[in-house]
Amino acid sequence: MLNVNVKPPSDALLASLEEGGLTFQDAAQRDFVLGNIKARQRMAAQYAVAGAKSGLVVGTDQAAEALMGFFTKYGDGACDLAPLTGLTKGQVREIGAALKAPASLVEKLPTADLESLKPQLADEVALGVTYAEIDAFLTGQQVSEQAYTTITRTYQRTDHKRQLPRTP
Repeated sequence: MLNVNVKPPSDALLASLEEGGLTFQDAAQRDFVLGNIKARQRMAAQYAVAGAKSGLVVGTDQAAEALMGFFTKYGDGACDLAPLTGLTKGQVREIGAALKAPASLVEKLPTADLESLKPQLADEVALGVTYAEIDAFLTGQQVSEQAYTTITRTYQRTDHKRQLPRTP
């Protein structure tokens, strides 16, 4: 097993940006930017390992995260293989259980854990909707008006994450 601490390079990059004159509207925006830096540092580390080992980076995003744009562009959204694409969160858990993954992993409370001001913030709290509601939406089942509104607005707001880069 290889452990890589992305905190020092993430903090150093943010400090360098601030020393160069970058300012933020508030602590929450600064924390959000730092979280995205951490996600991109994680992927830089994963690609470095893949390069050193002649391997590929396997992504973990599934349909709920894709729908909600709950990933960082060029961070955890980057990968060479995306085997969970199109699967609901529930289906991913079913596969994990069928493969006899530890229950502590299969049933783990999902958290990106990128925010310093809100450590271990549960994905469902950050999203404002549960994975069960997102899964229901994805499979054409009835969802509450609140869930429907949250999901559709979030999808529209994060559309840029699902697009290829714009070109001339």
